[in-house]
Amino acid sequence: SLQAIRYLNERLKSEFEYDSPFAYEIFFTDGASIWAQVDDDPNRAIELVGKRRGHFVWREVITSFAKQIKWSEEKPRVAESWRLSNWVEIDPRIQFGAPVVLGTRIPILTIKSNLSLGSPEEVAEWYGIATEAVEGVRQYLVTA
Repeated sequence: SLQAIRYLNERLKSEFEYDSPFAYEIFFTDGASIWAQVDDDPNRAIELVGKRRGHFVWREVITSFAKQIKWSEEKPRVAESWRLSNWVEIDPRIQFGAPVVLGTRIPILTIKSNLSLGSPEEVAEWYGIATEAVEGVRQYLVTA
């Protein structure tokens, strides 16, 4: 929930002394869970948000998600955006960092809401995007 993310953000600001703790590469997400690299062992990460909060995982496993992060060329170690799937991306500069349809400003929750009102073809037409994008977002929402 947004409330949990805000709480975690404040906690991490004080513990790690970062202005924007989620913008650094030591954090990983799959869109549902958030992990942080453990400083004393670069091979481990701890789940901060998710079903197994407080459990450790091998960092190598988590970095498979992080490979999709786009890093800033001007500010090393600062994330600019990342792809959660072939159809969903997060960019802090677009829709305040809400997940959107890749290459657009359309929040995926807007697509989800509209799918309750129309078919994927209709939703795609309403927003001027490919039907495959609507189907891809729907599939992402089912697996996320």
